[in-house]
Amino acid sequence: MATRAYILLASTILALAQVSAVTAIAAEDKSPGCAPGERIDGTTIESARAKFEKAGYRRVIALKKGCDSFWHGTATQDGQPIHVVLTPTGHVIVEGN
Repeated sequence: MATRAYILLASTILALAQVSAVTAIAAEDKSPGCAPGERIDGTTIESARAKFEKAGYRRVIALKKGCDSFWHGTATQDGQPIHVVLTPTGHVIVEGN
């Protein structure tokens, strides 16, 4: 009888450990404010700003990364403020184009 109880207890602990591992993996796939399964890439605000500046934009401000890993911000070009986007593949585009 004690052996059955031990086997049942060990099986329960193993099942709980597996559920915890799956939950931890799912948590890594989700960033705050994003839907489950959306993964934000590892780009930083500094690397995004550098890409915008390399593309000829100045005064790059208000950078925010979306759940889709696109960076959105405001910059100036030829003295005019514009909204810019950096795609996950590294392309710099004007917002709305």
